[in-house]
Amino acid sequence: MRSAAAWAAVVVPTLTATMLGCSGSTGPLGPTGAQGPQGPEGSQGAQGPQGDAGAPGAPGTSGPQSLSGVVPAVGLLDRGVDVVLLGSGTAFTSSTSIDFGPGIAVSSVMRLSASALSAHLAIDATAAVGARAVSVTTGDQKFLAAGAFRVAAPIDVAITAGNAIQGGLVQLDVVDQDGDSFSTSSMAIIGSVSTLGTVSAETATRASVIAFVDPLAPAGAAQLEVANVELSLGGAVVFPETFLSTPRAVTVGTGALLWLSPGSPLAKERIDAVAGTRAYKTYTTGPGVVSVAVTPTSGSRMAPRLNVYPTSGRSADLVGSVAASMPSIAYPVLDKTWTYSVVSDQTLGGGSSLYGYGIAADFRGADAIQTEAPGLHFNAASAQVMCATVAAQGAGVCLLTGAVAPVTDFDVYQLPATGQPTDVYVSSAFDTQAWLTQDQTLVRVDGDLSPVWPAHVAAHTIDGSAPWYIVVEGRSGGSAPTGNYAIGVAIHAADP
Repeated sequence: MRSAAAWAAVVVPTLTATMLGCSGSTGPLGPTGAQGPQGPEGSQGAQGPQGDAGAPGAPGTSGPQSLSGVVPAVGLLDRGVDVVLLGSGTAFTSSTSIDFGPGIAVSSVMRLSASALSAHLAIDATAAVGARAVSVTTGDQKFLAAGAFRVAAPIDVAITAGNAIQGGLVQLDVVDQDGDSFSTSSMAIIGSVSTLGTVSAETATRASVIAFVDPLAPAGAAQLEVANVELSLGGAVVFPETFLSTPRAVTVGTGALLWLSPGSPLAKERIDAVAGTRAYKTYTTGPGVVSVAVTPTSGSRMAPRLNVYPTSGRSADLVGSVAASMPSIAYPVLDKTWTYSVVSDQTLGGGSSLYGYGIAADFRGADAIQTEAPGLHFNAASAQVMCATVAAQGAGVCLLTGAVAPVTDFDVYQLPATGQPTDVYVSSAFDTQAWLTQDQTLVRVDGDLSPVWPAHVAAHTIDGSAPWYIVVEGRSGGSAPTGNYAIGVAIHAADP
């Protein structure tokens, strides 16, 4: 083991060298070392105090207020429709009012919400067609929507042939524009342009028809009315659906009326144009029986139709319309008066001498005039005797005027034996019908003595060897039935 002195001999020299050596000058700075890796993220500090509230912003602007639309946006003439009006930014109330303009009545207005209203519209037959403004008023606020609603016609009408002049005829193509349907069995055009009775539509939405213009129809724009026609259980003529055209569907021009004097026949007449007509005026000097007859000329292709109108010149009062190889109409008149006759071709031919004809009018003045007696005369036992004086003479003309209650009434007349062939005429509106019988039970018979007097004015020639009964029955045709009628009896010898 070493002693302490021995340890000192080893250690001390080394220490001495270190402590006693001279210090050298500092060396230059060494280059910066590469950056060490990033230390871990420190913990988040505590949240600072809340700052003061900012200043108020500028006021915003509200959206625009308006009446934005009407649903549905189309209504039809002479129809009703339920609509909804929609607003934007509005405040509709239960007292808000609505205006659709002239010819449209507004009812049943209901507030659905602050921006929606419902209402029922009744559109008049005379309302102007086309777009119109709608206004809504709540208090002192009024909203107007230009062109928001349109009025249209239920039918479109086009003329495909003929001439729309007074006393003329036209072929019309009629198209339905609404949900109601044309009758394919019985429809009519009524008014100053008329079918003069019922016709059939090809389909539920389209019809091609021939219509006649009244001889005294007002010149200018005309509105057409199409009607489905039905008979009620009581025999009344009713129009369950009607369809109006625009007010200017047809423009009626002025037509010529030629003189046709009784006893002065016109032998060289003709239809001058395809689908043409010729119209005549006849003046009678007092009460009596008028007759008009048309006879095609030799070699003529004409299939004539004869229409006769009373002094009004209106189809609503039509005396008669007959299509036959040689049509004729005879009718009683109660005073001096004008009547009008129109001749046409059933096939819409014309324009050459192949459509030639002659026409003649005759007038026989009345020898006696009677009126319907007061009281009931509804069967053979209570029948009113007519024309007794003229019948006893065996020749002459007598007239009788009367009126029958629509649907429920019968008037019965007895015509005594005349001893000669006798012509019987009945002139009535479409609200009556008449028939002849020798059966005292007054049962209707078919055939030549049909229950409905053909064309309401046809003449029946009867054997005057025994009494006959004339029965007039109300049937309430048309929109304003009158029940008025006239009976004419002409007693004469048989034609040679």
